[in-house]
Amino acid sequence: MNLLRRGIAASLSLLVNITIAWSQMSVEATLGTMLDDNVNNNSLRLSDRVTTLGVEAGYDWITDATNTGLAYSGAYNYFATVPGRTFQYHTAGLTYAQLFDDEQRTVWNVGASYGIRSDREEYAFYDHTVLSLYTTIKTPLSESILGRAGYTFRMMRFSELTAFDYAEHSLFAQTSFFLPSRTTIIAEANLGFKLYRTPNDDSSAVGQGRGRGKSATSSPSVTQATGLIRIGQGFTGTTGLSFTGGYQINLQKEVRYLGSDYGMISDDEVFDDHYGYEGPQAALMLTQMLPWESTARLTGSWQRRLYATQPAYDPLGSLVAADRIDTRTALNVQLHIPIAALGCTVGLAYDHILNRSNDAFFAYTNNAFTLQLSYP
Repeated sequence: MNLLRRGIAASLSLLVNITIAWSQMSVEATLGTMLDDNVNNNSLRLSDRVTTLGVEAGYDWITDATNTGLAYSGAYNYFATVPGRTFQYHTAGLTYAQLFDDEQRTVWNVGASYGIRSDREEYAFYDHTVLSLYTTIKTPLSESILGRAGYTFRMMRFSELTAFDYAEHSLFAQTSFFLPSRTTIIAEANLGFKLYRTPNDDSSAVGQGRGRGKSATSSPSVTQATGLIRIGQGFTGTTGLSFTGGYQINLQKEVRYLGSDYGMISDDEVFDDHYGYEGPQAALMLTQMLPWESTARLTGSWQRRLYATQPAYDPLGSLVAADRIDTRTALNVQLHIPIAALGCTVGLAYDHILNRSNDAFFAYTNNAFTLQLSYP
């Protein structure tokens, strides 16, 4: 907690003491609530109401060829049914962008951020800090082709579960083609390498699945390659449709999973990240601009997940398959409506997830309704 206070104080101090005339300041506050009928995303189906209070602040120094920005974002998430899951997250970041060539069409970006997550005592094992560094370059290859490439470094450190501390290196290359028919085609390749800080560990805290394969060995690194293609089509000035298809494969399948000693939360962005599985994925997204500057978006996605080195079990804990395999189908509906009279934007969202799995614990459905107010 002292680390959290120091991080917040440093971020606020930087924001308060900047008073340069040729800069731009932006602040936005958000208040949202989500009704979720399966907040842990598993077969136990625990429902909850999650209230989120967030704030974002940014400060930019702008010249003809550069943009330097300082940003802070903070969020407080309160769980009504299981208040022990309440947590807060704070991030401070610095970015720099530089334009090159005579027409200033080549853009180089570099940035860094530092984030802190703080949970209550029951879920203090989630507490962590994360340092991120990145650089990207974007340049036209011809009148209708754009190239992008970049590198990202992330270092995650946990307060309690040091076995999950890791450093991640990732590279990407992307080419975009813009056709006269208002069609955009984007091809992208990614290569990621996740290196755990500690050597192999056979303890129950770093077991397989829900701690039910304690004799298995966890190894210190995983490498993943991903390829995707995205096709976007504009039909009118207000309607757009895009399709994305891709495949991710683990070249090294040595992943660590959180054991059952730490609860029954699945599909978790911290411990169940994309390095834990491989397989194909696809998504279709329809965007529609509406009157009064409103926007509607409908997204459907499908993904098959073959989990690396994680077996599947029945409800009694007996082994049923050497590899856990999930098929995840999701639907997301969003509506954003600016309310000029109130000076805010109203956001409405509905999410539906159907997860089929050969492990009974991870076979579930999830429905969530979200209402959010944003005040610039």
